[in-house]
Amino acid sequence: MEEKKIALKHAGLAFFLSIVASTVAIAGMVVVLLVMDKATYEPLLEDMDVFFLEPMGLLTAIISSAVGGLAALVYIWSKIGWSGLRFTALSKHEIGLTLVWMLPILGFGQLVSWVMEMWSIPPEPQVMMQAFVNSSGTPIGIAAFLFIVLGAPFFEEVLFRGFIQPALVQRWGMWPGIVMASIVFGGMHGTDAWAVLPTFVIGIGVGWLRERTGGLTAPILLHCVNNLVAVIVMMLFY
Repeated sequence: MEEKKIALKHAGLAFFLSIVASTVAIAGMVVVLLVMDKATYEPLLEDMDVFFLEPMGLLTAIISSAVGGLAALVYIWSKIGWSGLRFTALSKHEIGLTLVWMLPILGFGQLVSWVMEMWSIPPEPQVMMQAFVNSSGTPIGIAAFLFIVLGAPFFEEVLFRGFIQPALVQRWGMWPGIVMASIVFGGMHGTDAWAVLPTFVIGIGVGWLRERTGGLTAPILLHCVNNLVAVIVMMLFY
């Protein structure tokens, strides 16, 4: 079956819809928490950075991210169905390429950390990662682990490499499309400013794998492995 590519305007609308749906989900969770226990949560909600480090803040982040991803997928499904979701079997060579990409990705992340430390700006862990460490061993912590390692890579790769990147590649060509999708992908992680450049590099890697293998299997695998390594590092050193 021929792969259908979503129009660029619809890919952009899907991304915008995911942000709106996530924001609405956060607002809904905040209302629920205030109704449940206003005395506990009202002080925390005065500083959202602190709130998202708390267990219920972590749960809010997971739910809002999942809602945003689902909203985007439903919108895209209404336009082209699921034909853009191409999951291809990987050869041994392609699996090797996928895992080899971890080396420059991890190396660049470490380089950014060293440069920041040289400038006396210690890199902060990403908020969801730090919240996961704070909640490790709890049911919310387990849910966070599953979402960070499996859920987030799936939703993000389906949206960015399944639909946004193909729309950009179709409009401007392979490398301009990969770079533009990676810029948006990095910018989406701008709440943790120091992570934007490493995330951009991840986007280049998974974007190239999407074009090289013709499907989403390799990008999702690389993203999952990257997040798993990040979780392990967080648990060992933070």
